Amino acid sequence: MDPYGNPSVQPVYDTTSVWKERCLFGGRSLLFPERAAWSPANLAELDQVFNHQPLVGSGSFADKLDKQLASSSADVRVVAAEVLWLYYLVPHTSVVGWSRKCSMIERVLGEDLPDSDAVEALRRGPWRPGQNYLQRPDLHVGYLIDFAHRANQVGLAELEKIVADPDRLTEFADETDRSVGAARNMLLHFLIPTDYVSVAAGNHRRQLMSTFSEFVPDQTAHPDVQLRQIVRSLEEKGILGSTGRVEFYGPPLLAVWRPSDDDNVGQLEALRWKKNLCLYGPPGTGKSYSAKKIAESLIRHEALVRWGAHTYFSNTAKVDNIVKENIHELQLHPGWDYSNFVVGLNLEDGKTTWKRGEIFTVLEKLKSQVPPVGCDPLPIVLILDEINRTDLSAMLGELFSLLERDKRGETRRLPSHGENGIDEISLPADFYMIGTMNDIDQSVESLDFALRRRFLWSAVGFDKESLAEIVKSRWNEDHKHASKALSNTTFAALEEEIAALCECASNLNAEISKIRGLGSEFQIGHTYFAEITQFLILWLGTLNKKPNAGTYLWTSKNEPRPPLRGLWSLSLQPLLEQYLASVEDRDQEMKRLEQAFLTKP
Repeated sequence: MDPYGNPSVQPVYDTTSVWKERCLFGGRSLLFPERAAWSPANLAELDQVFNHQPLVGSGSFADKLDKQLASSSADVRVVAAEVLWLYYLVPHTSVVGWSRKCSMIERVLGEDLPDSDAVEALRRGPWRPGQNYLQRPDLHVGYLIDFAHRANQVGLAELEKIVADPDRLTEFADETDRSVGAARNMLLHFLIPTDYVSVAAGNHRRQLMSTFSEFVPDQTAHPDVQLRQIVRSLEEKGILGSTGRVEFYGPPLLAVWRPSDDDNVGQLEALRWKKNLCLYGPPGTGKSYSAKKIAESLIRHEALVRWGAHTYFSNTAKVDNIVKENIHELQLHPGWDYSNFVVGLNLEDGKTTWKRGEIFTVLEKLKSQVPPVGCDPLPIVLILDEINRTDLSAMLGELFSLLERDKRGETRRLPSHGENGIDEISLPADFYMIGTMNDIDQSVESLDFALRRRFLWSAVGFDKESLAEIVKSRWNEDHKHASKALSNTTFAALEEEIAALCECASNLNAEISKIRGLGSEFQIGHTYFAEITQFLILWLGTLNKKPNAGTYLWTSKNEPRPPLRGLWSLSLQPLLEQYLASVEDRDQEMKRLEQAFLTKP
């Protein structure tokens, strides 16, 4: 979202404004204003040791950075720490915990961080910049260093003109052979928040330009310009979020474009193109929930495109109703077959007759919808939950070939031809299908390759960012119904520890993936870990007073509290024991997994 003007995020903009004036323009340190750390010589040295002497091979980013800065002066380390501060402003604390951010910066700095607004601002960034940003800090920190070094070389008067002019700033930002991804996008937003959207990930920017293309007069223009035009148009039409500004990551716009969390083609984009999408992964990763959200976004996206923004936002109740009616869900199981999905024989009044299957009900919904006057009808989406729990190829019958996007509109003759008016079947272009599948469910044979070819496949694995959001949502909902003693325990008091829990869950899944005979498909999904909210509420209800801040899940000595141990022993351990039933050294592996989960990072 674009939170500029949002009081809860305002400290981020306040401190980046100070950084611009003090560091970029003034050559002084952000954290230690009396030190002229951002000098030409220090920036040149940092650029040299980081960007022109990269360390390849194994080793963490932090370890490599230690080696690169080993011979650097204290002031060069200050600049490196403050660039790292700028990098860590972006991820939400549920993605990278505040204490982890601070410890990384202090490691580079070589001393404790001073109390300051800049350090506090590290708690406030609400963004999810994408996997590449989190997994490749070397690329993004490298870009920030490169930008600062180049900016220092153009002279203050010229630099001030560049930073005041969006067109010149865009040109300057891209005059480099370094990666110009999420770090570049957020840096420009911080420099001129009103002219650059706070959308970091490149695939999100692409999806926005595709979704809101009607607002872009020149679609060959630079993405910065296109996104600026989209924001201006939405502002003019009064399509704003709760902050009074355009919010792409909040209502009412989020439901229209549904960005994906990885850096590849988005799930909505894949469905729009292929018309059939399958979400697969371990149990408990929210595949069914995601399928429904993708289906909703497809219908809303098409309503926006086909009806135009004015009609779409003037008929929200109508859109809501169509979304509800045009999503059809089926929970598959071995009892589903051709006879009840397409057409089958039915004994009625002593006579055998042909009877339409479920697919005809779905297609009839598509024909019967009533859009606003003068507007085109919208797509219908069939969600097939757990498609590998039945023989899907046999169940689909004649629809097998009609699923191909270039076969839409063609007809196939049915065995019931001429009886009860059931002659043939056709799948229209506005029919979409989303399947879900658990990797480890082997209840039926694997899907054949011909059927697989008719879908695009999107892996839905464990994601600690999603887990943090689920836990927050559950806590905010569940603790409303808890005792009055808990009513004043806000999620903010838990946020740092929940970030640590998410890290522990990620560590546990990483260890599961290493076990011979298991692998990533046996990772544990979010829903298992999200039960921590109930364990917390039950435990807190037995206490006379609340724990000290930061000791809800672990004690001050980092020993796991009852809620965490309860989650392990009652939810995670039984599942893992079943997974490890045939694994050698089962007891040893269980101890290793227990330690991976319960040890505070």
